[in-house]
Amino acid sequence: MDYFPDSLFGGFRPDLLEIRGEVGSVRRPCMRDPEPPRVESSAMQAIRAWRATERKKPQYTRSSQRAKWTRLAGQLIWYKDQILRAMTWEALEQDVQADAGINNSLEERRVKQPSHA
Repeated sequence: MDYFPDSLFGGFRPDLLEIRGEVGSVRRPCMRDPEPPRVESSAMQAIRAWRATERKKPQYTRSSQRAKWTRLAGQLIWYKDQILRAMTWEALEQDVQADAGINNSLEERRVKQPSHA
C-alpha cells in the first residue's frame, strides 16, 4: 500500500522523488507484526534487581517525618527546661552576663569595621 499518492508530488524535483521512492520502499512496522523477543543486557538486569530491592525498603512518609521531628523538638525543649530549672538565680545571672559580654564584643567589631557603602 502506498502512503502518498503520486499526484501529491507532481511539483517536486526528480531527485527528491527518487529519495521518496527509496524511503517509501522501507516497510514500516505495524501493530499486527509480532514483537521481537526482548533481550536485556546484564547491566539492565542488575539495575532492575536493584530497583526492586529499593522499592521494598520502608520509606518515611511526610507525616511520620513530621511526627519524628515534633517528638525530637519536644524532647529538646524538655531537656533545656530541666537545665534551666536546675540552675540557681546566680548561675542564670552569670550566663546572662556572659551572653551580654559576647554580644557587646560582636557589636564593637561591627562598629570598628569600615562600611563598604
